[in-house]
Amino acid sequence: MPVIQWLQLPQEVLLHIFTYLSPAEKANVRATCSYLRTLVDHPSLWRNSVIVFKSIRIFNARFWDTLQSRKISSVEVTRVTLKQFKKITSSLPDLTSVTMDSCLKGEILQGLRPLVNLQRLHLTDCSNVTDQDIFSEIALFQQLTHLSLCGVSFSGVLPLTSIILLKNLYSLSLHSKEGTVPERALQYILFRLPKLRELSLAVGNMNKWKLSLCFNVPDNFVSTAEEQPCISRLQLHKLELMNSGSASLSNNAFDQLSTLKSVCLRHYNYLQHEEFIETLLTKLPQLTELRIEWLEPSVTSSMG
Repeated sequence: MPVIQWLQLPQEVLLHIFTYLSPAEKANVRATCSYLRTLVDHPSLWRNSVIVFKSIRIFNARFWDTLQSRKISSVEVTRVTLKQFKKITSSLPDLTSVTMDSCLKGEILQGLRPLVNLQRLHLTDCSNVTDQDIFSEIALFQQLTHLSLCGVSFSGVLPLTSIILLKNLYSLSLHSKEGTVPERALQYILFRLPKLRELSLAVGNMNKWKLSLCFNVPDNFVSTAEEQPCISRLQLHKLELMNSGSASLSNNAFDQLSTLKSVCLRHYNYLQHEEFIETLLTKLPQLTELRIEWLEPSVTSSMG
């Protein structure tokens, strides 16, 4: 087909064709003419794209204009300075998803504030920031639906309780630096997040009763955070437990977890947890997926 003819195809047809191209192939098409450059920059072709920033010193105004025209909504940031991070947030104020790597510091965390539409936040290394700084900043983003924190050091129960301000939270991951999460604070927030459906925890050496406590309706709890009503039942659909030394849960805990459809046990030793796994299959009637990652050897088992 002559070039002049396929260029006359309807734009929606060309856009559909371009969805099958890799980013490198899109770049080649984009370089051919201004018409195709405009088409390749159409937001529909970049809706699920994640831009990874390792350094932004080489980028000019045209680069930022291109990202804005594509309506980029998701970025991953590694090794950038506060000044560079502010450039990202000021140039892309409509970001809805941010993943931050080891560059995270308290001042950079404050640089998130302009992102009023932020819905997903993944902090892969919180070891250089206090939990007070982390949760005081996160509490500002009450529209968050997904929150993942790795390497947190918990100084007490009160900083964590500020998560109850995130009323729209659907997914929560808490992986502490020490491998455990304050069970009283966790219990408190789980029953004040009515939309929470996915939970991932690094529970370390929590015994049966401490882990079970997290999934039992809390008694009165004193908190400086804005009070939220306590729900009577959890509605979790997905649960991941990492590095657990506990081989059981109480009956009350299993009752609260009866809505689970997916369970993932990571770094478990099957010989020490065989009875627990059998109990999961018995006590969770809606379970459709069970994933187990063994400590030795590394094996993943699934039930569908």
